[in-house]
Amino acid sequence: MTTTATVRNFTGKTISVQVDPATKVSGLKDTIAQTTLCKWAKPVLTWKGHELRDHQSLSHYDVAGQDVLNILPPSKVPKISLQFEKPDGRHFALEVNSDITVAQLKREVAVEEKVDVPKLKFVSSMEDPEDPETVFVSEPQDLPEEALISQYPLSNSTIVICGPPPPLKPPPTFNVHVILYDDARKLNVEAKLQQTLNEFREAVLLQHDVSIADDVLMLVGKEVVGDEIPIWDLGFAPDCTIHAVPFISFDVEILWVKKFDTMLLHPRTRLSKIRKILEQDVPEDISLDEFWFTYDGMGRLKEWRSLWDLGVISGSTLYMRTFAISFTVQIGGSTMVVDAQEDDTIQDFKERCALIAEIPLTTQRMVHRGKILQDGNTLKQEGLVGGEKLIFACRHGFSSRHC
Repeated sequence: MTTTATVRNFTGKTISVQVDPATKVSGLKDTIAQTTLCKWAKPVLTWKGHELRDHQSLSHYDVAGQDVLNILPPSKVPKISLQFEKPDGRHFALEVNSDITVAQLKREVAVEEKVDVPKLKFVSSMEDPEDPETVFVSEPQDLPEEALISQYPLSNSTIVICGPPPPLKPPPTFNVHVILYDDARKLNVEAKLQQTLNEFREAVLLQHDVSIADDVLMLVGKEVVGDEIPIWDLGFAPDCTIHAVPFISFDVEILWVKKFDTMLLHPRTRLSKIRKILEQDVPEDISLDEFWFTYDGMGRLKEWRSLWDLGVISGSTLYMRTFAISFTVQIGGSTMVVDAQEDDTIQDFKERCALIAEIPLTTQRMVHRGKILQDGNTLKQEGLVGGEKLIFACRHGFSSRHC
């Protein structure tokens, strides 16, 4: 079933576009870019003042046929990626403009995650440089609605969505949601006020024929500990959510060095602890000091975070890699230093440049001293050893930002 989306540019001109509600926002942008209404390859689309994210579908935003979507030019304001924790302990990330207020941030979260956001607080974490196993965590601090988010060190913090306060008088029985980490099933469990944690585990088995006896139980991002302690004293409350997380089985591959098969660790194990385990089983002539953890070879993971924080599930693979050489790359009117490995292909290097510059990878070419480098060749095959100046430009000669 299709619906009609009305799209308006900044001059007031409108067009109607037939779209499937399941269409991704990025797909609608591609359709709009082919019309005379828009002069940007990747415009910003807003609905009721909210910027629509490329990966979401139109149905996620409940966009109806009578609604109007507005086209805006790509923002020049730097974006910042923020980490959030919901009242039930689940984590998510959201990228927003760095110049918005806390009130605007609350609305962004409410629309994207479809949750109530009565109040936001932030908790800063910092690893002890002398002992990576030690992490200093600040007390939760309020975020006033009128304040700009740029006033606070949020890039290294977790922003906590504060839910409504628990009832003053605890009920004798109440419902608890249990989410099974492996298959994301959600179980509704009738719990009792004076039930111990062990008795609660048994109740899950009796009511749903599912054993969580060996699982780590997480509540609001923290492990619940105390088998003989009443669950109410452990923080359980009506309609709270408990995550039942088994020990996580995953692989680690140290690129160009060694692959470690099937590590089985507690979900609260930090990456810094995993590093110490790996250091005991690599050749003596290999130092891991210059290696860092990543999922995709580009994004660097913070080592004070745990497997649970990062959403690592059984069957995943973590990578450790290091950058050995660097280049000065001219992109449009600016230059930046980009790191690489000599065995990276030119295509890999182009993708990294596009990611760092936050531009789409389309028809760009990589040029060194007037020579166009071939995508399938490695940096080493092209005779590059590091330190060279490269040009990242479109085939038609304009800045990469206009490709």
